[in-house]
Amino acid sequence: MSPQYKQLRQDFIRGHSGSTFGEVIVITCVNQLANLLLIAVLSLVPVLTQPNCKWIRLVVEFFVIMMPFIACITVLSDHILAVWLTIILLTFIAIVLCFTRRQTKPIVIKELLDFCPTYGPRLPFLTNLFSTLMTCVCIAILAVDFRIFSRRFAKTEIYGFSLMD
Repeated sequence: MSPQYKQLRQDFIRGHSGSTFGEVIVITCVNQLANLLLIAVLSLVPVLTQPNCKWIRLVVEFFVIMMPFIACITVLSDHILAVWLTIILLTFIAIVLCFTRRQTKPIVIKELLDFCPTYGPRLPFLTNLFSTLMTCVCIAILAVDFRIFSRRFAKTEIYGFSLMD
């Protein structure tokens, strides 16, 4: 390995103080907002909830939940608020469309009631939150070696707060 390449590699890794606590929370909340959008989309297109559409639903879930997050930590890292507003707007549009179509009203109400926290032994919202956080950290760990990954989300060198921490 040439000394120049080694120095470039060390410079790429060193000197990261991370980002702010608020920025990491905003990034991880993108997935929670995307979950609301997914519920609205599934209520709008009830065919996706049938057992014979598993692969289509998997693709829809990936594009609705994971793609906004991946975009937020890479190419849209400076426009996270715009992603938030886009997801909120799309969710609002999907919910309005659900309520204007008569046949989907019971599905929407049932999905929204299922989304509310229950007081059972397991809280589905917390399970969803923890799995989302774990997915965020895993994606950040895998993406950190690529230049498209925003370095402020990389692991801090000495002290700080980042998505990987």
